[in-house]
Amino acid sequence: ARNVFIVSRVSDDDGFPSDGILHYGQPIRLGAGPQLHERPLYLFSNDKWVQGQSLANDETMMCLYPRATAGAHWRIVRLQAPGATDKGDDVVRLGAPILLECITTSLALGSDSTLRMTHYGNECRVYGTAEKLDWNMDIAQVAKTAWSFVDSQWADEVIAAAQKAVGGSGATIDWQLEDGTFRDAKVYLAGLEIPKGWGNVDPGALLKDPQKRAEHTLTLLDLEPGSEARKLLTRIFPMIRNAGMHKARRLRRMCVQADTEGQGALPIRSFAGVLSWLGVRVKEEELRTLLDLLAKEGDEESVDYRRFFALMAPPMSEIRGSVVRDAYAKLRDGAAGKLVEVPDLQRHWRPKCHPDVQKGLMTESEAMDEFLRQWDVASADGLVSWEEFLDYYQDVSMAVESNEVFVEIVRRGWGL
Repeated sequence: ARNVFIVSRVSDDDGFPSDGILHYGQPIRLGAGPQLHERPLYLFSNDKWVQGQSLANDETMMCLYPRATAGAHWRIVRLQAPGATDKGDDVVRLGAPILLECITTSLALGSDSTLRMTHYGNECRVYGTAEKLDWNMDIAQVAKTAWSFVDSQWADEVIAAAQKAVGGSGATIDWQLEDGTFRDAKVYLAGLEIPKGWGNVDPGALLKDPQKRAEHTLTLLDLEPGSEARKLLTRIFPMIRNAGMHKARRLRRMCVQADTEGQGALPIRSFAGVLSWLGVRVKEEELRTLLDLLAKEGDEESVDYRRFFALMAPPMSEIRGSVVRDAYAKLRDGAAGKLVEVPDLQRHWRPKCHPDVQKGLMTESEAMDEFLRQWDVASADGLVSWEEFLDYYQDVSMAVESNEVFVEIVRRGWGL
């Protein structure tokens, strides 16, 4: 559901025919499917860089917004590859390279091909960029802002092309497209990141299942130089988790505070210093091992701490997300005006849910004090948004490996 969008016209009086066909330059909205949320959500372009959103300095935030404001108005721009034939009309066709541009901000929708582990699964980032496509770029750069409307046949052909490219089972001929041209496997795979070392794994299975692809990539990393870094992480992660329910959150926030430029990275020795606050000691030779795995792109002496915590945190499963939603819904229903504030958290949270209270290592009063210190709300009026509530439990989830234990912590905490 998170990857399905509905295209709609901004206005029936947009100057384009009412023929049910999408046209270049036509103002449109991209709305999330009803499976994602009960309220309509629209792809929205923010014209500003937002700290803490895994954005580079030249990138802006793209998000889903519950109102169809001007920032949710888009148009499709034709991208004509060198040597391509123009059909001479303004109809957007399947497979044609396009650019999605926000009418209000003039920013293009960009993405990268690196899978990132989030609490929803393995996904790719999206962001806004003023850097428009130039066909003189290499194919990886072109792919960042080039999009296409495709169908299930295209997906099947990409899988067949991947199988052909690695000599596996699949198509033995090239494919004829709608416009009569032929494409070979290399063209289908242009700009698509294919993991190295397929081995005996069916490439179709890896392309269709991001989880299998991520697992396969981890397996390959264990066989390559740098696998020692993962062994080091298997020592560090349990130490952080065992330090307490809120220590992973505290550690992450310390990294964010030390990252004064908001780049998502810290010098390796600064990162080691943050870890030492928790009693995690990294030897001199292990610093280089960490950099082998976590070096920030373009900076060989800095650690991408966001990736560090993404590797530590398993994706928030549906059972975890569901109980967190139930907890916030209960808080909202009992709050004045259905607006949750920190005092609401203080009144309703039950410190007996804290694992250290259950072990006798902490009093209920100490647990309450620790819990309340986690809420540096961004809103000036002291409101706790759903996003802040979820952010808190994403950090708790990072420290709790067991689904059953996590669900019990939430349920006991809010009397569900």
